[in-house]
Amino acid sequence: MDLHQDLSVDQPVVTIVIPCFNQERFLESTVDSLRAQTESRWEAIIVNDGSTDGSSAVAHATAQRDPRISVLETQNRGVGHARNAGLVEVSPASPYVLFLDGDDELEPTMLERSVSRLDGDPRLTMVHSLVSYIDEHGQTLPGTPGMHPRYVADRWGVRVLRDTERETPFESILALAGIIPSSSIMRRLAFSAVGGWDEGFGQVFEDTDLFLRLALHGRVEHIPERLVRHRRHSSQSTAEPEHQAAQLIKLHNRWRDVGRLTPEHRAIVKAAWRFCDHQLNWHTARVAIRRSLREHRPILAARFFAGSALITFRSCWPRQYHA
Repeated sequence: MDLHQDLSVDQPVVTIVIPCFNQERFLESTVDSLRAQTESRWEAIIVNDGSTDGSSAVAHATAQRDPRISVLETQNRGVGHARNAGLVEVSPASPYVLFLDGDDELEPTMLERSVSRLDGDPRLTMVHSLVSYIDEHGQTLPGTPGMHPRYVADRWGVRVLRDTERETPFESILALAGIIPSSSIMRRLAFSAVGGWDEGFGQVFEDTDLFLRLALHGRVEHIPERLVRHRRHSSQSTAEPEHQAAQLIKLHNRWRDVGRLTPEHRAIVKAAWRFCDHQLNWHTARVAIRRSLREHRPILAARFFAGSALITFRSCWPRQYHA
């Protein structure tokens, strides 16, 4: 199959920004998965974020093989800056944007399926697909570790949205639904309207912050297909548990501040917090307590109960929101 044919006939409909830091081993596979797309109307920019390995050479080599690909060299300033910087350097004409990590891969129909959904509903600010996991050799890994389902409030407490239920509401994203940048294509006007990536937020949960802003701006929708291969490998940068906890607190503090929002958005955010602080809090506590009791660890079960009670108590305190 000649993936180099008819590359400049159509105006791009999707801009792909690929931030890359020390991903020499995987970058070519990532780009190959992009070049294998059934939707060929795309442009891509690889942002080499100050890599110290051979990523720059790989990026320029791939760009030489495909005129739809360009390379931007930057100093290492973090993934948020790399993503924003890349978007500035490409054509403003394409209506959609995908921020594809330099070690992930796309299934061949990812762009086609996502563009079709966005074209079909102008209310959509973003669509996101399911993901599968691969190891450093590209072999499929079982399960989806760390991925939360799309939780929503139910009459009896909590339920998980079915695949046939397309909309991913604000409350599901606040509950950390399993969405990653590589699986999400955004409407470019909406991305700009909500301010893009917050470079000052820091890595971990910076994507959730953006997804929440997009969910308030319009409708976010789920595509029930595994269209992205998300890579897990030993050299992957993973935050320490303490840093993750600190970033989650930062995210929560930002979204407790409802005074900056319109009255309509304020009501949506407050309702989502009531769900997370009450139904979802007790749902996850019950699961943890039952597991602890099965493992004959009653003290741990008591701690889970006490922690959930404290969250509920604090959520009832009116000063939790900054109006």
